[in-house]
Amino acid sequence: MKIFIFGLGHLSKFLMNELSESYTLDGTWREPKDGFDRINKSIKYNAPAELPAEIDIDYDWVIWSFPPVFGYMETLVKADMVFKKNIPWIFISSTSVFSEGVVDESSERNGTRFRGENLVDIENTLKKLDRKVSIIRPSGLVDEKRNPTNFFKNSAREPAVKGETTNLVHTRDVARFINFVIESNLKGEDFNLNSSTQVEKSKFYNELLVQRGFEQIKFQPTTQANPKVVSSKKSRDKGFEYLFDDLLEFFKRN
Repeated sequence: MKIFIFGLGHLSKFLMNELSESYTLDGTWREPKDGFDRINKSIKYNAPAELPAEIDIDYDWVIWSFPPVFGYMETLVKADMVFKKNIPWIFISSTSVFSEGVVDESSERNGTRFRGENLVDIENTLKKLDRKVSIIRPSGLVDEKRNPTNFFKNSAREPAVKGETTNLVHTRDVARFINFVIESNLKGEDFNLNSSTQVEKSKFYNELLVQRGFEQIKFQPTTQANPKVVSSKKSRDKGFEYLFDDLLEFFKRN
């Protein structure tokens, strides 16, 4: 099977580890990066330009993993006219489409905008295509390279943290779930991905900062009457098991 990845970046390095033994992987990059030796064919591409002629239009799956870029929706619409309609897509979105309260896949999507385009509008456009599109919404990505305490090592600065609850997921679990979607043939469904580590942000970050030898930090009080708590029940009900479900203990050990 052949998979095409739009946007070879941080997540794609984890994807490469999960997929490369079973699939042939091609993808696009904006700037050359090391560590993609298992990508069969890599193509330079900046959205929203016309798709490069080197891209084969016959793949088993296409994964969209661009960072927030202007012209994303235009690129998706153009690509839908190029790729065969029977090719399912996986679109990496974000739980930022939700604003507050306990949210699952059926919750109202009234979250933030990015770089001039609303992620909710992009999702809605994808849902209208004559194509099976699975939308995967990770919470904040953390891993060995993206240690969450690195954001707040400077204890002299009061962090601008909104809300009271951590909503985070390990990048490898996101890559593993994408593989799970492909292996389980879960086409055209939405999934929120989040660890079970949903504690107060002050507790989460300060415990890890103290363990690393940094001072505790003072958090701004929340302005939300109903802070966001992301439910990942649907992914678990499908049978997916998170390797890094207790992120507080994971980062304490590592």
